[in-house]
Amino acid sequence: RGTSFAIESASTLATPPSASPRPRGASTSECRSPTEAAGDLDLFTSLCPVNVLGEGAQGIIRGCALPPSGAVTHVIKEIRCVDSDDIDKKFAVAQVFVDFRSKHVVPYLAVMASRRSPPVVRVVMPYYAERDLAELIRGRREPLTEFWILSVALQLTQALRDLHSRTPHYIVHGDVKPSNVMVINKGAQ
Repeated sequence: RGTSFAIESASTLATPPSASPRPRGASTSECRSPTEAAGDLDLFTSLCPVNVLGEGAQGIIRGCALPPSGAVTHVIKEIRCVDSDDIDKKFAVAQVFVDFRSKHVVPYLAVMASRRSPPVVRVVMPYYAERDLAELIRGRREPLTEFWILSVALQLTQALRDLHSRTPHYIVHGDVKPSNVMVINKGAQ
């Protein structure tokens, strides 16, 4: 058996020509309040930020803990937005992932949009203590086996298939790269 992977969601919705242009729950009138939310909203009030795990072009990822343990159990991804339309689009995509499930795609547990300055969409996801694929490859001293490489390719293909098969709006990831592929299950399935 190979290593198990999950692809982090940094996606956009794509509408097939015959489908309606807006995803479920994302009408313009629904996305105009100062704060919108979906999913397990108790996570937003109970999680305490512990540290910054990373920062990229889209925003910041913070490790968060549920009191009283203090151990990081979740992450909050703060996705930067430039204006109201950008918030609407990013919130609509994130909202879709609250209900989307695939064993090869990191689940979104809750999502919240804030129009206050700076405008952001916040997403709660589980924390994976293992590394991402880029870190794993950089840290290797021995060559990767052909079986392991094929296992990674198969699982990434399955993740993309799940995203692209979603109806009525298929999902285009748009940022597949080794640092967005999380290694899980301690390297064994």
